[in-house]
Amino acid sequence: MPGRQTGGSRRAAARGLTLVEALAALVIVGGCVTAMLVAQGGSIRQMHDGVLALTAREVAEELIASWRLAGGDLAVGTSGVCEGLDGWTWRHSTRKAEVVDGLTVRHLILDLRYAPDAGRAWSRRFEWVVLDD
Repeated sequence: MPGRQTGGSRRAAARGLTLVEALAALVIVGGCVTAMLVAQGGSIRQMHDGVLALTAREVAEELIASWRLAGGDLAVGTSGVCEGLDGWTWRHSTRKAEVVDGLTVRHLILDLRYAPDAGRAWSRRFEWVVLDD
């Protein structure tokens, strides 16, 4: 009769997976592996950005300290290469000075940029205030 299974075909179906079930399992496993790789890539990117941020902060502190120790003032728009750090550059600028209660308030800006030969560029801006009599 049509639609009736014989004893042999029932045993074959009970022993293994059908093609649809195997494909569904592969899709699920593939999705899980993809999600783990995406999460790992994001973690590595965050770690790399953290290392760059720490390096930028240290470079900014060194530059600011050296400028203050030198006692001079940088001209607006000066820039340079960070010594000993490949791919790192800096640029100094300032906002218009304001006079508040007899004090001159200057907003100094330091832009640090990391641009490796290969890969994406990264930058960080530092601002600080200087009060002059």
